[in-house]
Amino acid sequence: MYLTRRQSLAAAGITALAGALAACGSGDSSAGSSDAVELTLAISESADSEIRKQFETIAADFAAANSGITVKLAPASTNYEADMKVKMAANDLPDIFATHGWSVKRYSEFLTPLTDESWAADVNELLDSSMRDENGDLFAFPTQLDLVGLMYNEDVLSAAGVDPASLSTWNDFSAACDKIVANGTAGIYAYAKDAGYPGNLANLAAYAFYGQNDLDGLLEGTFSDKAWKGLAGLISGWAEAGYFNKDYTSATVDDCAKALAQGDTGFALVNNTVAMNAMSYNPDAKIGYVTLPGGGEVAPYLVGGEGQTALGVAASGHVDEAKKFLEYLAQPEVAAKLVSGLGNPSGLTTVEAELGPLTESYEAVNASGAELLPYFDRSYMPNGMWSTMCTAVDSLVTGQGTVDSTTDQVRAEFENLYGQSA
Repeated sequence: MYLTRRQSLAAAGITALAGALAACGSGDSSAGSSDAVELTLAISESADSEIRKQFETIAADFAAANSGITVKLAPASTNYEADMKVKMAANDLPDIFATHGWSVKRYSEFLTPLTDESWAADVNELLDSSMRDENGDLFAFPTQLDLVGLMYNEDVLSAAGVDPASLSTWNDFSAACDKIVANGTAGIYAYAKDAGYPGNLANLAAYAFYGQNDLDGLLEGTFSDKAWKGLAGLISGWAEAGYFNKDYTSATVDDCAKALAQGDTGFALVNNTVAMNAMSYNPDAKIGYVTLPGGGEVAPYLVGGEGQTALGVAASGHVDEAKKFLEYLAQPEVAAKLVSGLGNPSGLTTVEAELGPLTESYEAVNASGAELLPYFDRSYMPNGMWSTMCTAVDSLVTGQGTVDSTTDQVRAEFENLYGQSA
């Protein structure tokens, strides 16, 4: 039904990590070269993040086992995506870099295809729709399957008499929020301090309002006012009903984790990493997730893809050495380290990940046969739409925008960006 293949979650999930090789001024090198090679690895995570620490350890272990090849992590950036766009324009990409969900649509022409690598046969097929092009070529190494559903605090829902498994539609969800808010707790925790977050509210709920004709239209440059108005009306209705936390404008992702941990919210539309962080504030918190409510042409579903840390190899860099590093990452005992504490399964079917408190939720959605759909903006919106989606949704949450004004705003930017890409 959708452009990207909708698949059952019955197979093991994955988080994608893509390795990219960048131009280092020396051109392609041979794996058999006698000269020492230093690979540059760029990821979007902050300097103090656990995933960066894992990569530093893995890079050191790799260098010890592979004489003549070292891997140096590029300094952490506060604006990774913008930095990569500049490097891409200058054809000066790092040897290996995180494609943050865009290995095919944005970076593929700069990357070395990895389809024939030994580990490629172990990539979970659930990633095919987001990580392979129309020819079936793979351009990134998937570290995990970025799997997003409807996160909740079990104690809050229980006190309000809400069964999360019963939320089949967004109307069911709104009725549940009414009960939670009546108990004095926020129905939905959202945060504006992360300027890249508000769009998630639309990104995760979009499929309930966009039918196949609407999705096909987007790919052909036709914007559906009706579909966006339905989606915007849902979010605007949440704001008018008082479902959001009162500190939305000043709240951070860390505040969201605390709220989930402390029972200050019933729901959050966030990825699994936030839930895992919540456990650091309250190890006894009962946090889980269910499928996102359905509507229109779609039954309850989940959203997922390659994630932030999929790794691609730049075609202009040290390709052979970079591939060797990805082969090292593909070892099950190494790959498992890259999903430790993230709450998501690995992108390789050979890896068994520890999902901690989210194990029961994953097993339940897995057994349900729920469909895994790709991120809406990455698959159907022109490159560059995300910031507009975020500002439009933010205005709906704060009440500064309306369904009609955001429709005009999003349509105008869609037509502008689609025209540039045509």
